[in-house]
Amino acid sequence: MKSSNFAVVLLAIFLSSSVLSAQSNPAAVSSPNGQLQFSFSVLNDGPQKGQLVYDVAFRGKPVLVHSPLGMDIQDQQPLGTNVEIVSSTSPSKVDETYTIPAGKSNPVRNL
Repeated sequence: MKSSNFAVVLLAIFLSSSVLSAQSNPAAVSSPNGQLQFSFSVLNDGPQKGQLVYDVAFRGKPVLVHSPLGMDIQDQQPLGTNVEIVSSTSPSKVDETYTIPAGKSNPVRNL
């Protein structure tokens, strides 16, 4: 997967997952089979204090640890440093079916 596609997937997961209610507790989302876990948090100390970061684990083993996450939005201050999470939402479940223009499995069910 290209790095730009990977970044878009991570961003989508972050935006659609539950958000931190307290900066010291990371928000987490897992793959349907639980083997892949993503967690998002804000660093509370050190030279990167206030930096939005994510961790990735596969089968309980760390793959990425405290990797900085940020977004540059036109005409806005970059999101990633000096972040404060102010609210949270409950995760929701999705059950949808869609088609892929080119692929062996059509339609695709997203649970």
